Amino acid sequence: MKNRRVLLVLSLLALSLGSAHALTIYGDNFDGTTSTITGWKRSSSSYIQKYTGSFKIGTASMRVSKNYNALTYINVAPFKSMVLKFKMAAYSMESGEYLVCEYQLNSGSWVQGAKLANGSDNGVFRSYSVNIPNANVVAIRFRMVSNSTADYGYIDEVELTGLRK
Repeated sequence: MKNRRVLLVLSLLALSLGSAHALTIYGDNFDGTTSTITGWKRSSSSYIQKYTGSFKIGTASMRVSKNYNALTYINVAPFKSMVLKFKMAAYSMESGEYLVCEYQLNSGSWVQGAKLANGSDNGVFRSYSVNIPNANVVAIRFRMVSNSTADYGYIDEVELTGLRK
């Protein structure tokens, strides 16, 4: 009887530890050895680039300007309790201009996860964390809304984590 209780307690402990540990579903810090952004669909290769200048966390970030966006699709069917974490910075925005992170579930409507607007455009990275509802596919999009190609948004350390269903 005593051995059964010990075995039951150990089994419950193993189950609770295994289910409480989030797994990395997707990650991109843009530091790879290629000279371009990979794994992202870009609306412009000229205005969405791998950036190795001043505004980055590791060796590179993704830079977005004008009214362009970059997005990626991720199969998340086996996961639940997902959290999207990322860092954004901006430089030289004027009133009404902003950098936004949005997500889309199963080809539905875009949902704003975070927005960085004029007044917060000093090139300092800010950390964001967004809970993502259950879905089969999630699209993540970073989009700049600006009137000029001299206004920049920077994205780094994108990570999506979750628990196995």
